[in-house]
Amino acid sequence: MTSPFMDEDGDLATYLFQSDSQLEHVTINDCTLFIINDDDIGICTRLTHLSVVLEGMHPVFILIKHLPNIHELKVKIRSQQCIGQELPNTKGIKSCNTLHSVTFTGWIKYFDHMEMFFATFGSTIESLFLNIDLMFRGVDGKRLEQSLLDKMPRLSSLDLIIHSTVADSDPLEIETFQSFTWKQFNPIVYWNDSYAHQHTIFTLPYKSDRFKHLSNEFISSCISNRPVSLCFERVHSLSLITTTPLTLKTFQFIEKVFPNVKTLELTDCIKHPLDESEEDRSVIAVNEDILFDTTLQIPSVTEFCFFIWTKYDNYKTFRRLLALFPNLVYLELGTTACDKSTKHKFKMCPLQWTYKAVGTICNKRVDTPLYMPRIALALSKH
Repeated sequence: MTSPFMDEDGDLATYLFQSDSQLEHVTINDCTLFIINDDDIGICTRLTHLSVVLEGMHPVFILIKHLPNIHELKVKIRSQQCIGQELPNTKGIKSCNTLHSVTFTGWIKYFDHMEMFFATFGSTIESLFLNIDLMFRGVDGKRLEQSLLDKMPRLSSLDLIIHSTVADSDPLEIETFQSFTWKQFNPIVYWNDSYAHQHTIFTLPYKSDRFKHLSNEFISSCISNRPVSLCFERVHSLSLITTTPLTLKTFQFIEKVFPNVKTLELTDCIKHPLDESEEDRSVIAVNEDILFDTTLQIPSVTEFCFFIWTKYDNYKTFRRLLALFPNLVYLELGTTACDKSTKHKFKMCPLQWTYKAVGTICNKRVDTPLYMPRIALALSKH
C-alpha cells in the first residue's frame, strides 16, 4: 500500500486496524500512520506480519498492544528535528509472546525510547535488524549490550547499521564490542570521520543495498572487533562526502570492495548543527591525484550524481572522474555545480555510439536512452 491523500493519513490506521479485520500481512509504504492513543485502533488478532512508517516510538507500543499475535514487525521511524516526540506509555503493556522478528529503520530522535521497546518486548525476539540514524548521540558496544542484547536472551540473528552525528566527540572504543556476548554475533566494523562528526557501526555481511557518507577517512579509521575481509556485494547505491578531496586511493578502494555498485552520489559535507566553528569547510571535491592513473575504471556504475554546491570548475579532473565510469547511462549535476558563466561549458560527446550528443548537463537533469548497451562519455570545454 502506498500513500493516500495527505488529509486521509490520520484516518488510515483506524480503517486498517479494526477488531473484525481479516488481514494477516500488511505493508504500508511512503505513508506515515498517525496513532495517538489506544482508541485510534482496534485489536487485530489475525495480523501476524506488519511493515509500517510511524512518527517516533510511542505509536509502536500502541500497535503491539493491539496486535497480540504479531510475529514480524518492520518499522520505519520518521522524526522531525523541531518537534518533540511523546514518551512511550508502558502502563498496562505486557510482553508479546509471538514477536520474533524486528526491523527498525529511519531516524531515531530519542534512543532511550528505543531502549524502552527492547526492555518491554525483547524477551521473545530472535532476529533483529537496525538500520538507523542517531542525531546528537553516539552509542558504543557497552551501551548496546546492556540496553539491547541483554534484553533479548533468544536473539540468534543480529544485523546493525548505526550512523550517528555527534559534534566534538572522541572515536568509539572498539574494545566495547569485544565481550563474550558480542562474539556470539556477526563481526562489528566501526569507522568515523572527525571532519563530519560522524560515527558508523555495522555488522558484516553488510545487510543494506545502500552505503551512506563514505569519505577518505574510512580507509584510515576503519577497525573491527575481529579480523574481517571487507566486501559489500549487496550495495547498489553509494554516497560519498567531500570532507577532504576524494583521492585516487578511495576510488581504488571503491572499485575493489563495492563490486556491484550501480549508483554513485558525490555531495558536500553537511555541517553539524551544533558545530559553532567558523572554519570554512568548502573543499575541492576530487584530488588531482586521480589524473596519475589513467587505467582505473569502475565499470559497474551506470548512474552518477554530482551534488557539489560550491563552484567546481576543474574540468580536467572532472573529465577524468567521468572516465572512471565507462558504462555510465545517467548523469545528474547539482544546480550550483557551475555558475552562469560556465553554464554551457559541459557537453556530452559520444565516443562509442553514433547517436547525437544528448546536450548540456549543467543545471538540469539529463537522461540518456537506457536501451544503449554501452556508452562512454567525455566532456568538451567550449
